[in-house]
Amino acid sequence: MTSKRNALDHALYDGEDHELVLTLAPTRARELLAKSSRHVPGLFILGRAREGRGLFVPRHEGSEELMRVDPRRGWSHGRS
Repeated sequence: MTSKRNALDHALYDGEDHELVLTLAPTRARELLAKSSRHVPGLFILGRAREGRGLFVPRHEGSEELMRVDPRRGWSHGRS
């Protein structure tokens, strides 16, 4: 069966994926990205952190338009 949900929806709200997310100062993030291309080929800059409430991600790859992530929709162990 094919899902009608898009890839971003699956990435944000499905429970079987495993990713590592970290935050760094912008300069340090660019340095790490430049140095790590051979050793960590899947490393990329996802977005930027700034003061405020909530988590926002780009609506589409390369887009400046942000969408709010709904934490109630994410996977939570022990919740049916």
